[in-house]
Amino acid sequence: MMEKELPDGWTRAPLGDVLEKIVGGGTPSKGVPEYFQGSIPLMTVKDMKDARPSKTGFNITEEALANSSSRIVPADTIIIATRMGLGKVARPVMPTAINQDLKALFPTEALEKSFLEQWLISIASNIEAMGTGTTVKGVRLNQIRDLEVPLPPLNEQRRIVEKIETLFARLNKGEAALREVQKLLARYRQSVLKAAVTGQLTADWRAENAHCLEPGRDLLTRILQTRRETWQSRGKYQEPAIPDTTDLPELPVGWVWASLDALIIDGPTNGLSPKESSSGKGVPSFKLTATTSGSFVINEKTIKYVGVEVGADSKYWLRTGDVLVQRGNTIEYVGTAAIYPGPNDTYIYPDLMMRIRFADPLIAQWAVTWINFEFAKKHFRRLATGTAGNMPKINSATLKSLAVPLPAQAEVQKILEEVRTVHQRCELSLEASQTELIRSASLRHSILKDAFAGRLVPQDPNDEPAADLLARIRTTRDTAPNKTTRKKANP
Repeated sequence: MMEKELPDGWTRAPLGDVLEKIVGGGTPSKGVPEYFQGSIPLMTVKDMKDARPSKTGFNITEEALANSSSRIVPADTIIIATRMGLGKVARPVMPTAINQDLKALFPTEALEKSFLEQWLISIASNIEAMGTGTTVKGVRLNQIRDLEVPLPPLNEQRRIVEKIETLFARLNKGEAALREVQKLLARYRQSVLKAAVTGQLTADWRAENAHCLEPGRDLLTRILQTRRETWQSRGKYQEPAIPDTTDLPELPVGWVWASLDALIIDGPTNGLSPKESSSGKGVPSFKLTATTSGSFVINEKTIKYVGVEVGADSKYWLRTGDVLVQRGNTIEYVGTAAIYPGPNDTYIYPDLMMRIRFADPLIAQWAVTWINFEFAKKHFRRLATGTAGNMPKINSATLKSLAVPLPAQAEVQKILEEVRTVHQRCELSLEASQTELIRSASLRHSILKDAFAGRLVPQDPNDEPAADLLARIRTTRDTAPNKTTRKKANP
């Protein structure tokens, strides 16, 4: 915005001109573990997830503070990230030391603290764009000082802040309600899944059709026959693994437990993880994020290109209906499965996934529904390795031994139809709530844009112009006897 576009009584000033000082920080030597066994909070970018942090990931001692460049700043000080997390702003509720990636800003009497905070939030994307660096982006201190602040009269700053807080409080209330809806939908979906895989969802249907339903054991017999017939050139036929039914619920009459191994006709087969192509060309391979949601997401964010030749008959090419199971991920997601929708021979999959194939798409859908439910996740968490610090992983034996409940084929189809209907309804509601959250975020941006353009509250001609107040502050600075002291406080 040009100077002439500012409302009457406003002016524009470099941020450095309306700050008393900018204070930087540092980190005590990590070679001295005792430094990090104190009670003084040490704030880093990681602690800025909340606008009002109440605790930090590290606490240091007085000795650590004395032997480092870190400094303690008072509670409610505005802190910004100048390296990593560019654009983040926080005002901790407690006194805290800060590390070298942060700067504490202390405004003069010409600038309301909350006005400064909201303005910094409004230009977060600009600060992020200013960052330079190859591995970690940062901004220089002079870049922060040179940022131009649209400065209203002091009383108008207070009116603007009050209006922003009033409008944001309403948005906060609405957003909280939307997030609560999302949580309720997630719980509802889980309750439906539990009812589905334990037979409760179709209990009445099963009773009405008991006279014409085959036992699950008959379906399992046919599946095992297909498994044997399609074994082909995989050597001597191996009987399926014995299912692990530890702590699993009692099944309805007519259902039977089967191991996942008994239901698949091929696999599990680990994927391939060559280096990513530096040119952005090569064979497309899925990332873990493609299946973390429990269904396939295929876009530029879930695919990478690898520099390797894959033969036309390679086992790594995915075919429509293949199921990918995450054999390595966080403990929350390890074992998550999704069905690949196609096309054939276009994508490969990484080593942290296992591919399994089923003869019947219906059984594949049923198995994935069970694999992604809590009973199966407990099985994977219990048998995962590497949970002490490395990525938790499951192996093919763990996957094959998973117990899967098997009802009659007609009941499988009925359950999946019911689950699909609930899933579609939940997705529509989730999309609607997410759209409203996006709209709310956009509205916040619009409110801040109007606030710092002078359109949010009316101007009062009786307010002292910002330029007059700023001139007095500059005069005071120029006549102060200890001007050099202020410079030393600025890192």
